[in-house]
Amino acid sequence: MTKSKKSPLNNGYLYLNKKVILLLKLFDLLTAPFFKKRQMPVHINKILIVKPDHAGDVLMMTSVLPLIKHTYPSCQIDVLCGSWAIEILTGNPFIRKIIKLDHFMLNRKSKNFLAKIMKHVFDYLKALVRLRAEKYDVAFVLRAYGGNLLTLLRLGGVKYIAGHPTGGFGALLDYSAKWTEGLHEVEHYLEVLNAAGITSKLSELQYELYTEPADETKVNNLFKDTISSPFVVIHPGAGDARKMLSPESWARIIEKIDLAYKIVFTGTSSELPLFSDIIKHVKRDAINLMGKLRIKELYLLYKKAGCVYTVESLSAHIAGCAGVKTVVFCGGINDISQWRPLGHNVEIVRKTIDCSPCLSGCTDMNCMKL
Repeated sequence: MTKSKKSPLNNGYLYLNKKVILLLKLFDLLTAPFFKKRQMPVHINKILIVKPDHAGDVLMMTSVLPLIKHTYPSCQIDVLCGSWAIEILTGNPFIRKIIKLDHFMLNRKSKNFLAKIMKHVFDYLKALVRLRAEKYDVAFVLRAYGGNLLTLLRLGGVKYIAGHPTGGFGALLDYSAKWTEGLHEVEHYLEVLNAAGITSKLSELQYELYTEPADETKVNNLFKDTISSPFVVIHPGAGDARKMLSPESWARIIEKIDLAYKIVFTGTSSELPLFSDIIKHVKRDAINLMGKLRIKELYLLYKKAGCVYTVESLSAHIAGCAGVKTVVFCGGINDISQWRPLGHNVEIVRKTIDCSPCLSGCTDMNCMKL
């Protein structure tokens, strides 16, 4: 069954479920009289960036950190994020502290749902204590969807909160940014930062990863000992299985790659079965590095590659950040103009299909049959 083309914004909320939208609207209407809109503090010493999202989204967020620091050069900037994104932010000179909170809605770790809920509650309470101790002047909430943690910020005593009301609980915001359809996701971050007069052109922004000498040593040795010649990367996995190509599709792609290049697979250790499924359809050798590289090591490896072939995932954003030629195979679930990786060397390959974006996928998933 083929889905219909949909808008992500429904009645002012970024939800598809009508019952959820009704409940959120009712909550916002009932609570609005109890929360007055506060003015941004004149003196701002501490800023909290709230970004509990998946790792790729957090990497996208790094593009706006220099803008905030430029506007508030003497200000301390902290980030609240999931444990899965901490590696992306470590070493970033614009960040003072990282506060960890694994939101159950965004947790892709191999735990049962109850364990994720318990971890969420524990992290929430721990973060609440941190927030009340830090006394943040401003929080920029760069998640426009559900799980925006606005209740945590209010309970944590943040003096001024800016964000989109589209994830619900908008009555808790002091600055409600308008979410405009058709923009890149980074431009949605700029909509929130407009509360502080922060503006920029998308073309002037880029993601930032800060590596350590140990990362460079490992990747250099890996290249010398294992690869040692021109290569291209195949990164077939994604956190969302609906965004993945079939093994047969990958085999057809690989067979078209110039024989002068070695084939190197990257991904997580949980994606090792995917490598096996693909390679049995391929008539050439490949080097399997799945599960052997961390995020920053992937970034350094990609910088050495002739090209990275991947799907819409964290790997696409890492490759865009690395500046390497990147080919991203995209389906029709999301609006790619919103989620495409930043970078001047990124090519998007997708099938034109009338129902895109459908936002939910379907049984046929014809959009991923490339």
